[in-house]
Amino acid sequence: MRLDDRAEIIELLTRYCEYLDEYDIDAVATVFTEDYVFDPGPGNGGPLQGRDIIVAGQKERMGRWRRSHHQIGQTRIEFTGDDTAHGVTYVIAWHQSWGNVSCIGRLRYVDDFVRAGGSWLISKRVLIELGVEGFPEGTWNPLDRKVPAGH
Repeated sequence: MRLDDRAEIIELLTRYCEYLDEYDIDAVATVFTEDYVFDPGPGNGGPLQGRDIIVAGQKERMGRWRRSHHQIGQTRIEFTGDDTAHGVTYVIAWHQSWGNVSCIGRLRYVDDFVRAGGSWLISKRVLIELGVEGFPEGTWNPLDRKVPAGH
């Protein structure tokens, strides 16, 4: 079992949420690889690559909010090599604007992880929307959900 690696990845995800909610975007940068790829969805600029570009975008996007709260839930991690992994993490992301309007996103972080220099980092993330309140349509990538018969 790779329980230590799994625990380190969960810790990485937790730090990301803490840094984001504290608006410590420079600290957020420490969880990504240099060539990090981020796809926050069409309403957030679409796919981007490069830690510096993404951090600049995070400063702008997260600067819109007076407060935020990112709560991670269940996480599934599959190790794809000695130093690589893929994960899916459920997230509830609450945001409050400077005008006190609240928005909630129920999301999945679909991540690729690599171990570099002895530490796990996020090398790619796609945000998948499961449901939102208060955000405009098309903010994130929608879940490609199967349609039940008769619908």
